Amino acid sequence: MTAPDTTIAPLPPETIRRLRNLTDRFTDIGAAERANYQRFLTKLCEALGVEKPRPATADTADTAEHTAYRFEFAVKIITRDGVVSTNYIDLFKHGCFALEAKDLADGASTGTLLTKAFGQAVNDARDLADHPPYVMVLDVGKSLTLWDRWQGTYGGNLPRLAH
Repeated sequence: MTAPDTTIAPLPPETIRRLRNLTDRFTDIGAAERANYQRFLTKLCEALGVEKPRPATADTADTAEHTAYRFEFAVKIITRDGVVSTNYIDLFKHGCFALEAKDLADGASTGTLLTKAFGQAVNDARDLADHPPYVMVLDVGKSLTLWDRWQGTYGGNLPRLAH
């Protein structure tokens, strides 16, 4: 597998302004992962001018791994005991990424929780038939960390997060 071109074009000033406004809006809010992460990510997509996640539907075509771009994407896993269970990827886009979101309270152990989130995202990604090229961990309004699998293993080890 060949790594993609990593040349990054500078962001237009208006996009930078929208991103700063988004960060300001979410920086000092209380920790409430379920209440905040979907709104934050939707607003992030708007600020970047990219497609927003699609609404969840009961349509099986929408839930198929090869067409998905949605919040709370269901992943069937088999536990060590052989039991089939369902995990949920906070935001999944087929062929692009799996994202695990956290919204940490002040004073929480950021490194530990985000490392666990990374582990959860990688494990869920490995249970997909087609592994996404990127895994991301979001701490709402604070950080978005990205790992790629171009070397085969999302960095080959757990991240060392410094916050």
